[in-house]
Amino acid sequence: MMNLKVFIATILMICFFVSTNSCSKKKVEAEAIYTEAEFLKLAEELTALNPIGENAIPWSEYSPNVNKVISKTYVYKRLKFYAIGFNSVEEARLEAVRLNQFYAKNFVFDQVFGEPVLEDYLIHRFSAVFPKNPNHRKIKSSAQHGSDEQKESNEKGVSHEVHHKEVKGDH
Repeated sequence: MMNLKVFIATILMICFFVSTNSCSKKKVEAEAIYTEAEFLKLAEELTALNPIGENAIPWSEYSPNVNKVISKTYVYKRLKFYAIGFNSVEEARLEAVRLNQFYAKNFVFDQVFGEPVLEDYLIHRFSAVFPKNPNHRKIKSSAQHGSDEQKESNEKGVSHEVHHKEVKGDH
């Protein structure tokens, strides 16, 4: 009887040590961030503005963890926004939640929420996410968008080319 108790106690101790040691050895992998070069390659369609005067980034509005070296003011289709860089994805995610803005990897895109043109561009180009509602916007691929447009034109009895000329003429 004593040997059975010792045996069970030994098994329980082994299980305890194995479970505590395996938990402490978990690997925590850091999420991938944009290097400055990667970000600039993706941002090639954007116009970086001179960081002085009215285009200066209002640093006091952001977390002290901002990486000022990689943060810039950009314009896309005449819409100004800030790309605020951080050293980690988690810092960017927390700041995006606080500011109610989009983020992608280690960048927060400020003054974007509520601007559909900017939202669509950043979602498509940077896979940006709106952290308070990741399903905030779903954009169509350009091929899918074109086929929907063409289907709508054909249903109205208008050729695809004429439909585009009419749309361009309105602007």
